[in-house]
Amino acid sequence: MKNKTKHIILFFVLIIAIDKGLGFLISKVSKSYKLDNRLELLLNNELKKDLFIVGSSRALNSVNPAIISSETSFSSYNLGFSGTNIVFHKKIIELILSTEILPKKIIYIIDDPATLMNMKGDIIFKKDEFYPFVNDDRINKIICETNDKSYFATFFSDAYKQNVNFNNALKYLLKGKEPLQIEINNIDENGANLMEGKKINFENIKRLDENPYLFKEESEEYKNTLNDIIELCKTNKVDLIFVYPPVYFKSNLKFKQRINEILSGRCALLDFSDEIDDNNMYYNHGHLNKKGSFIFSKYISSSL
Repeated sequence: MKNKTKHIILFFVLIIAIDKGLGFLISKVSKSYKLDNRLELLLNNELKKDLFIVGSSRALNSVNPAIISSETSFSSYNLGFSGTNIVFHKKIIELILSTEILPKKIIYIIDDPATLMNMKGDIIFKKDEFYPFVNDDRINKIICETNDKSYFATFFSDAYKQNVNFNNALKYLLKGKEPLQIEINNIDENGANLMEGKKINFENIKRLDENPYLFKEESEEYKNTLNDIIELCKTNKVDLIFVYPPVYFKSNLKFKQRINEILSGRCALLDFSDEIDDNNMYYNHGHLNKKGSFIFSKYISSSL
């Protein structure tokens, strides 16, 4: 009987050791695969900044925190993520507000019209951005919520917790680092991804008419999330500033009307959408290039 009990104990010890070892390996190699480590810096309280820029690619590509830091008294950092929606941005803001030292300001770059319209797959909640950092309980909760995973079970199995990372771990073991994508993960020391010149086939771009905005295609979830972001920052006494970035198309008055209705004067709202008319300042119709981001960031700095 003693031997049987001993064997059972050894069996479970072996299972636990394998589970822990597999979870550790998957975690280590999946993080090694990723070029963009900004979230890891944030979670480790290594980004002690006065001001964060949040949003999708119009934040990531069009705002230069180095300019804001040099022009103002606010140390600044870019936490924009390409192709992400407002629900994703809310999670980023929650993570910012969970760090040891709160920022003084958050600048939210508004996407016309994607901030309030569901763009049907183009602008999404990019869960995979969070996956490599699942060992942090804040991220683990996000992943369990969005993947319908058992949060309780993640306490008992590291392999189960890390199963979201398996593909990235395998890619790293086979190929090494993820490929450099100049529009998405070419991140500089200030968290930005600034673009040189113009995108191919956009050398002679003309200003476009407005993007269509359909009230019937508004997302109730997105509108509620916008309100949640306002209340989050208000509760934590962080100054929230909404900004329309310069774009090379006619801005949509219906969209702006809806944003004004939701904000109801509760936050500052800066509109630079029509401020830069020189197409040499644009990478494509929706994004500034490095030269344009320099001018735009100076506009933001002056407004602060």
